[in-house]
Amino acid sequence: IQGGGMKRSLFFKIFGGYLVLTVALSGLIVLISSYLIRNYQIERTARELKEIAIVLGERTLGMPSEGAAAIDRFVKEMGKKINSRITLVAPDGRVIADSEEDPARMENHRTRIEISQALEGVTGRFLRLSDTLGQEMLYIAVPVEREGKTLYVLRTSKFLKDIKTVSRELNAKILLVTVIILVAALIGAFIFARTIYRPIGELSAAIKRVAGHDFNTRVLLKAQDELKEVADSFNDMTDEMQGLFADLTRQKEELNSIISSLQEGLLVLDGEERVLLLNDSLKTLMGRDVEIGKPYWEIIREPALNELVNRVHMEKLNRVGEMTING
Repeated sequence: IQGGGMKRSLFFKIFGGYLVLTVALSGLIVLISSYLIRNYQIERTARELKEIAIVLGERTLGMPSEGAAAIDRFVKEMGKKINSRITLVAPDGRVIADSEEDPARMENHRTRIEISQALEGVTGRFLRLSDTLGQEMLYIAVPVEREGKTLYVLRTSKFLKDIKTVSRELNAKILLVTVIILVAALIGAFIFARTIYRPIGELSAAIKRVAGHDFNTRVLLKAQDELKEVADSFNDMTDEMQGLFADLTRQKEELNSIISSLQEGLLVLDGEERVLLLNDSLKTLMGRDVEIGKPYWEIIREPALNELVNRVHMEKLNRVGEMTING
């Protein structure tokens, strides 16, 4: 269970990393696209409003003789046709005509940024909340001149919500395309993660089999990469381990054969006097079996053997003492 969890964890680490990266990049693309589209729409609308303002300026240039009321009617009719707000402003800031409101009720526009810019002889432009309509609008103002003298300023404007409507439609299409690309990228990331995970999983399973003394285990990978080199090294290691264990098994069998063939009794103890090895001759002499790993004195109660073991211990201690003194 733990191994399976570790495998899943490795897979999800690989896939999760690509998932986070892909989603983050997709979100960044959508945000940047939305920003660029909005700016593009504003710039495009500004160019259109400037062209409209220039044309209307030429149309209204000969109309002052017809009276302010006639100009205001013309501006209101044109505003409905082009779906934009049109305002004529005198050099002193007084509103001459407006397509949405009664010019007599409108405040002086002399301090409006776009009007001030136009009165200086350049195209005025500003994006702000309309004081009259209470909605965000893009304003473009051009000076209407005759013989180098500014007669008035013609300003065109458009609600920003109209610009945003087009932007939303484009953003929706971009979002749809981004989602499709995101899904395709995640499928690719899933396949890529599986491609990396599978050989690692095979190596992990093979190592566990070797740990369980299955030295016939081999890992065969088709890909020619670093993992293939690891798999080949693993196979070489298991070949060598299999040979070593075969030699050890053969040597153990030979040793057991030699021990079994001895006529004398043989008993091998460890440092704590536990039985490590004994032959059949000793078992025959004792008339019973001896359990490996048990202290010999729990099984064999022979004073002579106890004396022999104690003497061996003493000799060992003496040799250690002599080595220490000589050292």
